[in-house]
Amino acid sequence: MGERSAEAANRVRRDGHDLGAGLLLQLNDAHQLVAFADRTLAAVRQHDLQRGTQLLATLRAFVDSRLNRNETARKLSVHPNTVSQRLRRIESLAHIDLSDPAVVVEVSAALLLLDVAEGTEMN
Repeated sequence: MGERSAEAANRVRRDGHDLGAGLLLQLNDAHQLVAFADRTLAAVRQHDLQRGTQLLATLRAFVDSRLNRNETARKLSVHPNTVSQRLRRIESLAHIDLSDPAVVVEVSAALLLLDVAEGTEMN
């Protein structure tokens, strides 16, 4: 395991954000999945809801485009500078650094959990 991977794993355990069996046992509980994802993305989701922005969609396109801003811009039909501005806003809101591979893993996991939660009935 690489140094960054070990560091990320330790941070996840230390912060209590364990992606282990406990979370896997809650896959049918959409509220728990969203709560877990919100540890990383709550401020971004709130911003989108309150202001009608598309930051979460931009973040998802960015991750899906393998962190390629130009490809993200093409997918979203916006200028690459717009993508850069949105990503800076996301980093500011969520207090994250998208150039850190461990953060990208955390964000990817949060997005995946939101997708799973969306497919699970929220009671």
